Amino acid sequence: NVLPLLLNLVGKSLVQAETRDDETRDGETRYRMLETIREYALEQLATFNEIDAFRQRHAQYLLTFVQESAPRAMHESDSPLQFVLGADTELWMRRIEEEHDNVRAALGWCLRDGCGADDSATGVTLVKWLGLFWITYAYQVEALAWMNRALLHIDAAFAVRTRAQILIQIADFENAFGDCAHAEASADAALQMFRELDSRFELMRALQIRAAIDLHTGRGRM
Repeated sequence: NVLPLLLNLVGKSLVQAETRDDETRDGETRYRMLETIREYALEQLATFNEIDAFRQRHAQYLLTFVQESAPRAMHESDSPLQFVLGADTELWMRRIEEEHDNVRAALGWCLRDGCGADDSATGVTLVKWLGLFWITYAYQVEALAWMNRALLHIDAAFAVRTRAQILIQIADFENAFGDCAHAEASADAALQMFRELDSRFELMRALQIRAAIDLHTGRGRM
């Protein structure tokens, strides 16, 4: 049990505790390490060659957090492309916003050059689940950067569906930026994959995005 250790660190002013009673945390206590202590801890982890294992656990924890706290509809649809803007979805996104800096750190580690297959898988899966959050909170530029970075880490070990899911999200973001040529290419590639997979819900979603691109370019007008 790490709670006594945490409370001891709080008592020595080495860790800060913050309890919130709003609906996002519902009385949950959040612990923050002081920056100087965090830097010292990272130095010690590096000294004892434990930094990789620490980063891996950190990234895996965040992936678990994102998936397990996601709305039921996203799991039931078997696709993070399910856009359901209910109260539970809003709560989920607010909690991700609180952890966004941690998410960024995890993605940077998992999608770095030369990373291992397990780290790549964690990073790509995180990217796949964060599209709705990124577009709702207007992180379009950052989202596109992470999504394109994730594509570089998708190889034959990944399911075709994973590539298609990320590609169609890229198309959606590119269209929002007016980059219609790239959006069309991304959407068409995803559509072909979803057709081959016979993934009907995702094919429908991809067709909606493709139609939006056509409207943007003027080809969808009557």
